[in-house]
Amino acid sequence: MINHLMRRQTIRLPPTDFDALNAKLDAIARQFGKAWLLAPGTNPLQLLWKRRDALATNELLNFGDAIEAFETTDATWVRQQVQQIKNQDEHNRAGAVFEFLGLNLFKCSGNIVHPTSANNPGYDGVVDLPNDSSLVISIKNFGMSSHQQRFQRHARTLDSTIQQWLTHNAASGTEFRVVCDEYLDDGDWHAVTRDVINILDAQLTRTSTRLNTQGPWNIIFRDLTGEYPLSTRHISSVVFVCCKAHQNEQDNFLEHVRAGCSNLVKHTARLPESACRVLLVRLSLNASIVNCAEWARDYFLKLPNEQVGVVILYQAAVVKQDQNYVIAHYIKPILGPQFATWSQPAGRFGRTLPNVGALVGVALPDAGRKILLRDGQEIPLYDNYVYQRGDIFRYYYRAEDQALLVELSYPAPGIRIHAEIENETGSAVLQMISSEMGELMLLP
Repeated sequence: MINHLMRRQTIRLPPTDFDALNAKLDAIARQFGKAWLLAPGTNPLQLLWKRRDALATNELLNFGDAIEAFETTDATWVRQQVQQIKNQDEHNRAGAVFEFLGLNLFKCSGNIVHPTSANNPGYDGVVDLPNDSSLVISIKNFGMSSHQQRFQRHARTLDSTIQQWLTHNAASGTEFRVVCDEYLDDGDWHAVTRDVINILDAQLTRTSTRLNTQGPWNIIFRDLTGEYPLSTRHISSVVFVCCKAHQNEQDNFLEHVRAGCSNLVKHTARLPESACRVLLVRLSLNASIVNCAEWARDYFLKLPNEQVGVVILYQAAVVKQDQNYVIAHYIKPILGPQFATWSQPAGRFGRTLPNVGALVGVALPDAGRKILLRDGQEIPLYDNYVYQRGDIFRYYYRAEDQALLVELSYPAPGIRIHAEIENETGSAVLQMISSEMGELMLLP
């Protein structure tokens, strides 16, 4: 077996022997083909396979664990899913990825999980439980909404415009924050960009008369110079953009849940009482699991006869834990009115939901607080879209025969600190190995 872990960073891996972990990556190579994985392309799995940072390694191990698990259960289903993931259709690809990962969550406690055929219109898998009970799982990939996708696209364009200005004017060492308490529609972004460039031009020419922005947003510049000098050869900057989420996010989520429940019930009309219908909903990175949990509870309150027993919310995120960034799996079951009937059958032993989890990462019942610190105040970001990216190049000088300690770090998702080291003969840059945006590739 090829050593797929060679030259890959490994942090916070489970206490499993090396060969067992390597076998997870070998399962990916076996099913997708190493030639395809290494070929030029924009498929997220291809991009992930070529990376060497620890976050990429951990994400690949979770995905490989799912493939390895289902190869022996249903090889035909695995091949069908692989073809979907290789496909260029982004929606089908993301759905197939989460069918692997979502069903694999239920295998961690030793349960037997049966994927259903690709043409099954009602549900995606069945989990066998003790006492002849089961869960019938329908998986819904509630990815990034069209409104949030537009926000991310506009924010990246703004970031690119700022970088072009900084490069053209050889300017460095600034953090840019654009914060708006309202939703930024397509027309607002042109005004935001003009405001940012006008402020930059005013700073460059020292004609910093007070500039009023053209809309309800605040633009804040901060100096990045701290205890370390910055490189004069490389541009250091941080860009942070935040605005209010679109008002339709709640309606979109509830419609997604309603349609998922309706479809599951429609195709499981003859389900035995020992089976519990479960809707597993994957939330995008920036979705508020707190809000979605509240909306799901409201959904069940308004529909007391809903036959789906549980809606399980799942969100994968990158969080900081003990100075390292790890994958957090937020798993939130929302019990419906019919769950009690299934869990407490008359005259029989009680039934419970099984433990769920993933090979790599930490399972958390609640999402961590997303906050913005502004002037000493904590501003919650539950109802906001957020974009953050930055590269900071610290400068070090190393005299001949002198030991030197430098820091490469990843202080926040999307922010990387690099080191430029100079000596008598020239300079070199040590770059922090991490993803540019600090986000998961397979579950954005």
